[in-house]
Amino acid sequence: MHDNPDKTRHVVGGHHSRDKLDRYYTPPWVIDALVSRLRGYLFPRAGTLLEPCCGDGRLADALRAHGWQVVTGDLDPDVEADHHWDFVEAAALGRVPKVDAVVTNPPYRGVTRYVEAALSVSPFVAMLMPLTWLEPCADRAHIWLERPPSYVLVLPRPSFTGDGKTDPRTVAWYVWNRGGHRVARIEHVDPAIRKACLSRHAGQGELT
Repeated sequence: MHDNPDKTRHVVGGHHSRDKLDRYYTPPWVIDALVSRLRGYLFPRAGTLLEPCCGDGRLADALRAHGWQVVTGDLDPDVEADHHWDFVEAAALGRVPKVDAVVTNPPYRGVTRYVEAALSVSPFVAMLMPLTWLEPCADRAHIWLERPPSYVLVLPRPSFTGDGKTDPRTVAWYVWNRGGHRVARIEHVDPAIRKACLSRHAGQGELT
């Protein structure tokens, strides 16, 4: 689940609006693109992962389907989760359970705070964020200097709104792993792979 990447609003039905809890969920093919690269390459082959902004649970379910144990959390008290929290605050207070890795599609507003919180919990982190997070801005300069991601997987623009309209920003999976490279390896997902994933998830499409 994440904040609308158009700063404050989505265009829905010709009108500008935004979900108050930023419920814009990860399309299945975006999850497939990450999971196919994680096991045994970027992340531990087994263990417990944390999805701290789980929303409707689709990312957590996909990780479980690939054999990981998953602990979930979310700010929304109405969603099914192991913990209902402000993840950034919980991490700062030491209230996050011990896990082997953190994987999430976090709110995009103030997203660097979520990166910092996740890295304080585990050295293995994967986050779906705008490609613009590569830009040398003051709020993230310390991370790029001290703990840069090991791997960046750039995706074709997804739809987070369920109507097939692609997002106004390009997004990428940013991955940190123990002993990562000083300079991130960058890989692009072929748009044809997106089409193949959508075919496998026929009936789901790019759901919200």
